[in-house]
Amino acid sequence: MESTVLVTLTLGIALQLLAARTLTGGEYATFVLSLAVGNIANGIASAIQPVVALRASGDSTLAVRDLRRAIALALGVSVIAVVALSRSVGTGLAVAIGAQLPLHALVGVGQGRIQGALRLGPLAVSISMFAVLRMLVVVPLILMGVRNVHPFVLSLPLSLAGTLTFLALIGAFDGLTRGGRGTAGRDLLGPVLAWLVFYWLLNGDAVYGRMVLNASDAGQYAVSFTLGRLPVFLAAPLAIVLLPVMTRADTDRRRALIELLAVAAVLALGTALALGIVPALPVTLLAGRSDAASDLLVRLQAWSGASAALALLLFTFLFAMRYMPASMVSLFIAATIVVGGTALAGSAVVLALVQAITMSVIVALLAATAWSWTRSPAVADEA
Repeated sequence: MESTVLVTLTLGIALQLLAARTLTGGEYATFVLSLAVGNIANGIASAIQPVVALRASGDSTLAVRDLRRAIALALGVSVIAVVALSRSVGTGLAVAIGAQLPLHALVGVGQGRIQGALRLGPLAVSISMFAVLRMLVVVPLILMGVRNVHPFVLSLPLSLAGTLTFLALIGAFDGLTRGGRGTAGRDLLGPVLAWLVFYWLLNGDAVYGRMVLNASDAGQYAVSFTLGRLPVFLAAPLAIVLLPVMTRADTDRRRALIELLAVAAVLALGTALALGIVPALPVTLLAGRSDAASDLLVRLQAWSGASAALALLLFTFLFAMRYMPASMVSLFIAATIVVGGTALAGSAVVLALVQAITMSVIVALLAATAWSWTRSPAVADEA
Protein backbone atom coordinates (compact mmCIF):
# COMPACT_ATOMS: atom_id res chain seq x y z
CA MET A 1 0.00 0.00 0.00
CA GLU A 2 2.95 2.34 0.61
CA SER A 3 3.96 2.04 -3.05
CA THR A 4 0.38 2.85 -4.07
CA VAL A 5 0.44 6.05 -2.05
CA LEU A 6 3.85 6.95 -3.51
CA VAL A 7 2.71 6.37 -7.11
CA THR A 8 -0.50 8.32 -6.60
CA LEU A 9 1.28 11.24 -4.93
CA THR A 10 4.10 11.36 -7.51
CA LEU A 11 1.79 11.29 -10.52
CA GLY A 12 -0.49 13.84 -8.88
CA ILE A 13 2.41 16.25 -8.38
CA ALA A 14 3.58 15.63 -11.96
CA LEU A 15 0.13 16.46 -13.30
CA GLN A 16 -0.02 19.62 -11.22
CA LEU A 17 3.40 20.69 -12.47
CA LEU A 18 2.41 20.03 -16.08
CA ALA A 19 -0.81 22.02 -15.66
CA ALA A 20 0.90 24.96 -13.95
CA ARG A 21 3.53 25.20 -16.70
CA THR A 22 1.01 24.76 -19.54
CA LEU A 23 -2.05 26.78 -18.54
CA THR A 24 -2.70 30.46 -17.87
CA GLY A 25 -3.43 31.59 -14.32
CA GLY A 26 -7.20 31.52 -14.80
CA GLU A 27 -7.11 28.14 -16.54
CA TYR A 28 -4.94 26.65 -13.81
CA ALA A 29 -7.41 27.96 -11.22
CA THR A 30 -10.18 26.16 -13.14
CA PHE A 31 -8.19 22.92 -13.05
CA VAL A 32 -7.54 23.25 -9.32
CA LEU A 33 -11.24 23.95 -8.83
CA SER A 34 -12.03 20.70 -10.65
CA LEU A 35 -9.55 18.85 -8.41
CA ALA A 36 -11.14 20.42 -5.34
CA VAL A 37 -14.59 19.24 -6.43
CA GLY A 38 -13.03 15.82 -7.03
CA ASN A 39 -11.68 15.87 -3.48
CA ILE A 40 -15.14 16.75 -2.19
CA ALA A 41 -16.54 13.86 -4.24
CA ASN A 42 -13.88 11.66 -2.70
CA GLY A 43 -15.35 12.61 0.66
CA ILE A 44 -18.57 10.87 -0.36
CA ALA A 45 -16.56 7.82 -1.45
CA SER A 46 -14.64 7.94 1.84
CA ALA A 47 -17.91 7.58 3.72
CA ILE A 48 -19.31 4.83 1.49
CA GLN A 49 -16.16 2.69 1.20
CA PRO A 50 -15.66 1.70 4.87
CA VAL A 51 -19.36 0.96 5.42
CA VAL A 52 -19.45 -1.24 2.32
CA ALA A 53 -16.14 -2.88 3.31
CA LEU A 54 -17.46 -3.77 6.75
CA ARG A 55 -20.65 -5.21 5.32
CA ALA A 56 -18.77 -7.15 2.65
CA SER A 57 -16.56 -8.74 5.31
CA GLY A 58 -19.42 -9.73 7.61
CA ASP A 59 -22.58 -11.76 7.53
CA SER A 60 -24.95 -8.89 6.68
CA THR A 61 -26.18 -8.25 3.17
CA LEU A 62 -25.86 -5.19 0.98
CA ALA A 63 -28.65 -4.52 -1.50
CA VAL A 64 -28.62 -1.97 -4.30
CA ARG A 65 -31.46 -0.07 -2.66
CA ASP A 66 -29.29 0.40 0.45
CA LEU A 67 -26.99 2.58 -1.66
CA ARG A 68 -29.76 4.47 -3.42
CA ARG A 69 -29.95 7.47 -1.11
CA ALA A 70 -26.18 7.94 -1.01
CA ILE A 71 -25.90 7.80 -4.81
CA ALA A 72 -28.93 10.09 -5.14
CA LEU A 73 -27.24 12.59 -2.83
CA ALA A 74 -24.11 12.51 -5.00
CA LEU A 75 -26.23 13.09 -8.12
CA GLY A 76 -28.06 15.96 -6.45
CA VAL A 77 -24.85 17.67 -5.41
CA SER A 78 -23.53 17.09 -8.93
CA VAL A 79 -26.48 18.95 -10.45
CA ILE A 80 -26.01 21.82 -7.99
CA ALA A 81 -22.30 21.99 -8.88
CA VAL A 82 -23.04 22.12 -12.62
CA VAL A 83 -25.54 24.94 -12.17
CA ALA A 84 -23.29 26.90 -9.80
CA LEU A 85 -20.13 26.57 -11.90
CA SER A 86 -21.58 27.01 -15.40
CA ARG A 87 -21.28 30.77 -15.29
CA SER A 88 -17.66 30.69 -14.11
CA VAL A 89 -16.19 27.93 -16.28
CA GLY A 90 -18.79 27.18 -18.97
CA THR A 91 -21.42 24.48 -19.16
CA GLY A 92 -19.23 21.80 -20.76
CA LEU A 93 -16.49 22.02 -18.16
CA ALA A 94 -19.06 22.32 -15.37
CA VAL A 95 -20.67 19.04 -16.47
CA ALA A 96 -17.27 17.32 -16.53
CA ILE A 97 -16.45 18.67 -13.08
CA GLY A 98 -19.83 17.73 -11.61
CA ALA A 99 -19.71 14.22 -13.08
CA GLN A 100 -16.96 13.35 -10.62
CA LEU A 101 -19.45 13.22 -7.72
CA PRO A 102 -21.56 10.20 -8.74
CA LEU A 103 -18.55 8.49 -10.33
CA HIS A 104 -16.53 8.77 -7.11
CA ALA A 105 -19.49 7.41 -5.15
CA LEU A 106 -19.70 4.34 -7.40
CA VAL A 107 -15.93 3.82 -7.22
CA GLY A 108 -16.24 3.97 -3.42
CA VAL A 109 -18.78 1.15 -3.54
CA GLY A 110 -16.52 -1.02 -5.72
CA GLN A 111 -13.39 -0.36 -3.67
CA GLY A 112 -15.29 -1.03 -0.46
CA ARG A 113 -16.44 -4.39 -1.81
CA ILE A 114 -12.95 -5.60 -2.71
CA GLN A 115 -11.48 -4.15 0.48
CA GLY A 116 -14.05 -6.04 2.54
CA ALA A 117 -13.06 -9.22 0.70
CA LEU A 118 -9.41 -8.48 1.60
CA ARG A 119 -8.42 -8.28 -2.09
CA LEU A 120 -5.74 -5.73 -1.30
CA GLY A 121 -3.85 -6.18 -4.58
CA PRO A 122 -6.80 -5.15 -6.80
CA LEU A 123 -7.60 -2.40 -4.30
CA ALA A 124 -4.10 -0.95 -4.67
CA VAL A 125 -4.34 -1.18 -8.46
CA SER A 126 -7.69 0.63 -8.50
CA ILE A 127 -6.32 3.43 -6.32
CA SER A 128 -3.25 3.90 -8.53
CA MET A 129 -5.23 3.51 -11.75
CA PHE A 130 -6.99 6.85 -11.37
CA ALA A 131 -3.67 8.73 -11.22
CA VAL A 132 -2.19 6.74 -14.10
CA LEU A 133 -5.21 7.19 -16.38
CA ARG A 134 -5.20 10.95 -15.85
CA MET A 135 -1.68 11.16 -17.24
CA LEU A 136 -2.57 8.84 -20.12
CA VAL A 137 -5.37 11.21 -21.11
CA VAL A 138 -3.51 14.49 -20.67
CA VAL A 139 0.00 13.83 -21.99
CA PRO A 140 -0.93 12.64 -25.52
CA LEU A 141 -3.27 15.61 -25.99
CA ILE A 142 -0.59 18.03 -24.82
CA LEU A 143 1.89 16.46 -27.26
CA MET A 144 -0.71 16.90 -30.01
CA GLY A 145 -0.77 20.63 -29.29
CA VAL A 146 -3.95 20.90 -27.21
CA ARG A 147 -2.72 23.41 -24.63
CA ASN A 148 -5.83 24.51 -22.79
CA VAL A 149 -7.63 23.42 -19.65
CA HIS A 150 -10.01 20.97 -21.33
CA PRO A 151 -7.71 17.88 -21.37
CA PHE A 152 -6.86 18.37 -17.70
CA VAL A 153 -10.48 18.69 -16.58
CA LEU A 154 -11.82 15.94 -18.85
CA SER A 155 -9.12 13.55 -17.62
CA LEU A 156 -10.80 13.45 -14.19
CA PRO A 157 -14.22 11.95 -15.07
CA LEU A 158 -12.67 9.81 -17.82
CA SER A 159 -10.16 8.33 -15.35
CA LEU A 160 -12.92 7.63 -12.86
CA ALA A 161 -14.94 5.92 -15.59
CA GLY A 162 -11.89 3.79 -16.43
CA THR A 163 -11.39 2.86 -12.78
CA LEU A 164 -15.08 2.00 -12.47
CA THR A 165 -14.81 -0.25 -15.54
CA PHE A 166 -11.81 -2.04 -14.00
CA LEU A 167 -13.72 -2.61 -10.76
CA ALA A 168 -16.67 -4.04 -12.68
CA LEU A 169 -14.42 -6.37 -14.68
CA ILE A 170 -12.81 -7.84 -11.56
CA GLY A 171 -16.21 -8.55 -10.03
CA ALA A 172 -16.35 -5.77 -7.45
CA PHE A 173 -20.09 -5.38 -7.97
CA ASP A 174 -20.94 -9.08 -8.23
CA GLY A 175 -23.41 -10.30 -5.64
CA LEU A 176 -25.26 -7.04 -5.11
CA THR A 177 -28.94 -7.91 -4.84
CA ARG A 178 -31.58 -5.78 -6.48
CA GLY A 179 -34.50 -6.73 -4.32
CA GLY A 180 -35.14 -6.92 -0.61
CA ARG A 181 -33.33 -4.80 1.90
CA GLY A 182 -29.87 -5.22 3.33
CA THR A 183 -28.61 -3.89 6.62
CA ALA A 184 -26.30 -1.10 5.45
CA GLY A 185 -28.78 1.52 4.24
CA ARG A 186 -29.32 3.12 7.64
CA ASP A 187 -25.55 3.35 8.12
CA LEU A 188 -24.77 5.24 4.92
CA LEU A 189 -26.62 8.52 4.67
CA GLY A 190 -25.38 10.06 7.94
CA PRO A 191 -21.68 9.39 7.26
CA VAL A 192 -22.05 10.51 3.63
CA LEU A 193 -23.50 13.86 4.70
CA ALA A 194 -20.85 14.32 7.39
CA TRP A 195 -17.94 13.48 5.08
CA LEU A 196 -19.38 15.64 2.29
CA VAL A 197 -19.56 18.71 4.53
CA PHE A 198 -16.15 17.99 6.05
CA TYR A 199 -14.43 17.64 2.66
CA TRP A 200 -16.19 20.77 1.45
CA LEU A 201 -14.65 22.59 4.42
CA LEU A 202 -11.21 21.25 3.46
CA ASN A 203 -11.47 22.18 -0.24
CA GLY A 204 -14.15 24.82 -0.65
CA ASP A 205 -11.79 27.80 -0.64
CA ALA A 206 -10.33 26.66 -3.99
CA VAL A 207 -13.83 26.77 -5.45
CA TYR A 208 -14.56 30.19 -3.94
CA GLY A 209 -11.23 31.52 -5.18
CA ARG A 210 -11.96 30.61 -8.80
CA MET A 211 -15.51 31.93 -8.67
CA VAL A 212 -14.83 35.25 -6.93
CA LEU A 213 -11.22 36.36 -7.54
CA ASN A 214 -9.93 37.81 -10.80
CA ALA A 215 -8.01 35.49 -13.12
CA SER A 216 -4.55 36.55 -11.92
CA ASP A 217 -5.36 36.34 -8.21
CA ALA A 218 -7.27 33.09 -8.74
CA GLY A 219 -4.25 31.54 -10.44
CA GLN A 220 -1.96 32.65 -7.62
CA TYR A 221 -4.40 31.30 -5.04
CA ALA A 222 -4.62 27.99 -6.91
CA VAL A 223 -0.83 27.57 -6.81
CA SER A 224 -0.74 28.23 -3.06
CA PHE A 225 -3.69 25.87 -2.52
CA THR A 226 -1.93 23.09 -4.42
CA LEU A 227 1.23 23.41 -2.36
CA GLY A 228 -0.55 23.96 0.94
CA ARG A 229 -2.62 20.79 0.56
CA LEU A 230 0.42 18.50 0.21
CA PRO A 231 0.12 17.50 3.91
CA VAL A 232 -3.47 16.41 3.24
CA PHE A 233 -2.39 14.34 0.24
CA LEU A 234 0.06 12.51 2.52
CA ALA A 235 -2.54 11.81 5.18
CA ALA A 236 -5.66 11.06 3.13
CA PRO A 237 -4.82 7.63 1.59
CA LEU A 238 -3.65 6.26 4.93
CA ALA A 239 -6.73 7.53 6.74
CA ILE A 240 -9.16 6.07 4.21
CA VAL A 241 -7.51 2.64 4.14
CA LEU A 242 -7.20 2.40 7.93
CA LEU A 243 -10.75 3.44 8.77
CA PRO A 244 -12.39 0.01 8.31
CA VAL A 245 -9.41 -1.75 9.90
CA MET A 246 -9.53 0.40 13.04
CA THR A 247 -13.22 -0.28 13.46
CA ARG A 248 -12.67 -4.04 13.61
CA ALA A 249 -9.36 -4.06 15.50
CA ASP A 250 -8.84 -5.24 19.05
CA THR A 251 -7.33 -2.91 21.63
CA ASP A 252 -3.66 -3.75 20.94
CA ARG A 253 -4.08 -3.60 17.17
CA ARG A 254 -5.98 -0.34 17.47
CA ARG A 255 -3.16 1.17 19.53
CA ALA A 256 -0.66 0.28 16.79
CA LEU A 257 -2.89 1.86 14.16
CA ILE A 258 -3.20 5.01 16.23
CA GLU A 259 0.60 5.18 16.38
CA LEU A 260 0.70 4.86 12.58
CA LEU A 261 -1.75 7.73 12.27
CA ALA A 262 0.52 9.74 14.56
CA VAL A 263 3.44 9.11 12.18
CA ALA A 264 1.29 10.37 9.30
CA ALA A 265 0.52 13.49 11.33
CA VAL A 266 4.24 14.12 11.91
CA LEU A 267 4.96 13.76 8.18
CA ALA A 268 2.15 16.17 7.34
CA LEU A 269 3.37 18.73 9.88
CA GLY A 270 6.96 18.38 8.62
CA THR A 271 5.84 19.03 5.06
CA ALA A 272 3.87 22.09 6.12
CA LEU A 273 6.83 23.40 8.11
CA ALA A 274 9.14 23.04 5.11
CA LEU A 275 6.67 24.95 2.94
CA GLY A 276 6.44 27.69 5.53
CA ILE A 277 10.22 28.08 5.85
CA VAL A 278 11.10 28.11 2.13
CA PRO A 279 7.91 28.94 0.19
CA ALA A 280 9.73 30.54 -2.74
CA LEU A 281 11.35 27.29 -3.89
CA PRO A 282 8.17 25.22 -4.42
CA VAL A 283 6.32 28.24 -5.86
CA THR A 284 9.09 28.77 -8.41
CA LEU A 285 9.13 25.07 -9.23
CA LEU A 286 5.38 24.97 -9.77
CA ALA A 287 4.61 28.37 -11.27
CA GLY A 288 7.97 29.45 -12.68
CA ARG A 289 8.34 32.53 -10.49
CA SER A 290 7.82 33.72 -6.94
CA ASP A 291 7.10 37.02 -5.21
CA ALA A 292 6.25 38.28 -1.74
CA ALA A 293 2.49 37.94 -2.26
CA SER A 294 2.69 34.33 -3.43
CA ASP A 295 5.09 33.43 -0.61
CA LEU A 296 2.63 34.83 1.96
CA LEU A 297 -0.22 32.84 0.42
CA VAL A 298 1.84 29.63 0.53
CA ARG A 299 2.67 30.18 4.21
CA LEU A 300 -1.01 30.69 5.00
CA GLN A 301 -1.97 27.64 2.95
CA ALA A 302 0.75 25.56 4.63
CA TRP A 303 -0.80 26.49 7.98
CA SER A 304 -4.21 25.61 6.61
CA GLY A 305 -2.95 22.36 5.06
CA ALA A 306 -1.28 21.18 8.26
CA SER A 307 -4.48 21.87 10.18
CA ALA A 308 -6.53 20.13 7.48
CA ALA A 309 -4.31 17.02 7.60
CA LEU A 310 -4.61 16.79 11.39
CA ALA A 311 -8.36 17.39 11.13
CA LEU A 312 -8.68 14.59 8.57
CA LEU A 313 -6.80 12.12 10.77
CA LEU A 314 -8.83 13.05 13.86
CA PHE A 315 -12.09 13.00 11.92
CA THR A 316 -11.26 9.56 10.51
CA PHE A 317 -10.34 8.25 13.95
CA LEU A 318 -13.54 9.53 15.56
CA PHE A 319 -15.68 8.05 12.82
CA ALA A 320 -13.90 4.73 13.16
CA MET A 321 -14.64 4.78 16.87
CA ARG A 322 -18.24 5.85 16.16
CA TYR A 323 -17.81 8.90 18.35
CA MET A 324 -18.81 11.85 16.14
CA PRO A 325 -21.39 14.10 17.83
CA ALA A 326 -24.00 15.59 15.50
CA SER A 327 -23.06 19.04 16.83
CA MET A 328 -19.66 18.73 15.12
CA VAL A 329 -21.31 18.44 11.70
CA SER A 330 -23.34 21.56 12.47
CA LEU A 331 -20.10 23.37 13.28
CA PHE A 332 -18.62 22.21 9.96
CA ILE A 333 -21.59 23.70 8.13
CA ALA A 334 -21.24 26.98 10.03
CA ALA A 335 -17.52 27.08 9.22
CA THR A 336 -18.14 26.61 5.48
CA ILE A 337 -20.59 29.53 5.57
CA VAL A 338 -18.01 31.74 7.31
CA VAL A 339 -15.28 30.92 4.77
CA GLY A 340 -17.68 31.32 1.84
CA GLY A 341 -18.81 34.71 3.10
CA THR A 342 -15.20 35.82 3.48
CA ALA A 343 -14.55 35.01 -0.19
CA LEU A 344 -16.99 37.75 -1.19
CA ALA A 345 -14.44 40.31 0.01
CA GLY A 346 -12.41 39.45 -3.10
CA SER A 347 -9.04 39.21 -1.31
CA ALA A 348 -6.90 36.11 -1.73
CA VAL A 349 -4.93 36.82 1.46
CA VAL A 350 -8.05 37.33 3.58
CA LEU A 351 -9.62 34.15 2.19
CA ALA A 352 -6.48 32.10 2.91
CA LEU A 353 -6.15 33.59 6.41
CA VAL A 354 -9.76 32.88 7.38
CA GLN A 355 -9.49 29.35 5.97
CA ALA A 356 -6.35 28.72 8.06
CA ILE A 357 -7.92 30.09 11.25
CA THR A 358 -11.10 28.10 10.65
CA MET A 359 -9.20 24.84 10.14
CA SER A 360 -7.19 25.47 13.33
CA VAL A 361 -10.42 25.91 15.30
CA ILE A 362 -11.82 22.70 13.78
CA VAL A 363 -8.65 20.79 14.74
CA ALA A 364 -8.94 22.03 18.32
CA LEU A 365 -12.58 20.95 18.51
CA LEU A 366 -11.84 17.53 17.01
CA ALA A 367 -8.90 17.05 19.38
CA ALA A 368 -11.13 17.91 22.33
CA THR A 369 -13.72 15.42 21.07
CA ALA A 370 -11.04 12.72 20.71
CA TRP A 371 -9.85 13.43 24.25
CA SER A 372 -13.44 13.10 25.43
CA TRP A 373 -13.58 9.69 23.73
CA THR A 374 -10.48 8.52 25.62
CA ARG A 375 -12.25 9.41 28.88
CA SER A 376 -15.46 7.60 27.96
CA PRO A 377 -16.52 4.58 30.11
CA ALA A 378 -16.21 2.12 27.20
CA VAL A 379 -12.57 3.01 26.64
CA ALA A 380 -11.86 2.93 30.36
CA ASP A 381 -13.29 -0.59 30.52
CA GLU A 382 -11.05 -1.75 27.63
CA ALA A 383 -7.98 -0.33 29.35
